[in-house]
Amino acid sequence: VIYSGASNDDSTRIMNNFISGGSYGIYMKGSSQFNPETGVLVHGNQIVDFSYRGILIHFHEDATVTNNVLVSNESTDTYSYVYGVWAGFVDDASNISANAIHVKGYDKNYGLYLNYCDGTVAQPMHIFNNSIVVGGTSTATVYGIHSFSGSHQLIYYNSVNILSGNTTSSAAIYLTCLSTVNNAGVELINNSFSNTSGGHSIYVTNTALTNAYITNSDYNNFYFTGSQLGKLGNFDPADLATWQLMSAWDSHSISSDPGYLQNNDLHISAGSALIGAGLNLALVNTDIDGDVRNANHPCIGADELAGLVQPSDTQWVDFAQGWSIFSTYIQPDNPAFNDVFAAVINHVMIMKDDNGLVFWPPFVALLDTFTIGEGYNAKLDSALTVPLIGTAVAPENTSVLLPAGWSMFAYLRQSSGLLVDMLPSIASNVIIMKDGEGLIYWPQYGVNLIETLHPGKGYLVKLTASSTLVFPAN
Repeated sequence: VIYSGASNDDSTRIMNNFISGGSYGIYMKGSSQFNPETGVLVHGNQIVDFSYRGILIHFHEDATVTNNVLVSNESTDTYSYVYGVWAGFVDDASNISANAIHVKGYDKNYGLYLNYCDGTVAQPMHIFNNSIVVGGTSTATVYGIHSFSGSHQLIYYNSVNILSGNTTSSAAIYLTCLSTVNNAGVELINNSFSNTSGGHSIYVTNTALTNAYITNSDYNNFYFTGSQLGKLGNFDPADLATWQLMSAWDSHSISSDPGYLQNNDLHISAGSALIGAGLNLALVNTDIDGDVRNANHPCIGADELAGLVQPSDTQWVDFAQGWSIFSTYIQPDNPAFNDVFAAVINHVMIMKDDNGLVFWPPFVALLDTFTIGEGYNAKLDSALTVPLIGTAVAPENTSVLLPAGWSMFAYLRQSSGLLVDMLPSIASNVIIMKDGEGLIYWPQYGVNLIETLHPGKGYLVKLTASSTLVFPAN
């Protein structure tokens, strides 16, 4: 409908138009990779019923594509490939942000396609706050965001929902590169990648993995309804815990139903797991609607639910492979062991308290509910970091009753502290104390190999008499 081909129309402004029909809604192509068009702005347009590419920008520097709404048609006889935004050789501080894209072709569909798009360390490419839905009747290749052989792309705060496509070749985000691309500086932070078609949340090709195409990935949400979360080179991680182990990324990411209002409306509902689960990023202080981001605990994805703040506190607890004693200063929102460890349940072999009650999925759940102040024995098949979500207790206001003899207790402070400073309330009754690594505190003989108590760790103690443990304030 709007066309500029193979010539440099620098500083063109295409703003606030309603565009309907056509193979291309907007087609802007510079002269070449070495003589690019510069300073083009495509902003605030509604582009509907296109059949091939809603917006094409090719051979550009410093391009800005923001706040556009794009909805393809559902033709079954025109183009087998449909793209919402197609960007090729778009370089140097270009910005593709706050667009609402809905692609629904009958065959191969791409929401946002990035082809050889390069930023620099000083001028990275911004991909922020886009809402991308890929639906239609396709059973073929479907990608929400496709990044090919680019560099220094900051992919932050995007929401993607895949509703159709092949179960093996569809993904909310797909990343690949040529073998000549190394350490590309692509970052994925605060994105919600949802695929309800049975395909992947994320797909990283073997070349992209081997060549370190991704520099950083964390605070994302990976939701999927198929048999595996994603594809990582030649590996097929089934769940978030396995993805974290194999990739060494996403230690603070989650895997939850994003709670979108509708399949094609990626604003989030009040109960969404995305609320407050993100990382504050100075580069992005508003969402797709212009609502201000929570400065401390922003939402994951394109939508910041205005007026709501982080509903819960989170403690990240490190578990060793094999046996360990763990604890938490968090009173979980959902205290059932099945809920607390839902994301890593396949890696939990057994857990037990000091009364002998066990949580042994999927067979036995005699130990079914967390009790604040208690320590627990756990055996996992892998070393994992697990988020425990709820309300952080005030240690100075939380009394822990310990019986005479042996028991396990939790460390309720949010920072480490010297053992001798943390236990004055029970010090006179301590016979011996152990941690999960076998180190001991034996005051009668002046032995203190433990020295320091740490958040996330549990401890085993033997007392001469029942005692009430109260920790100092944080």
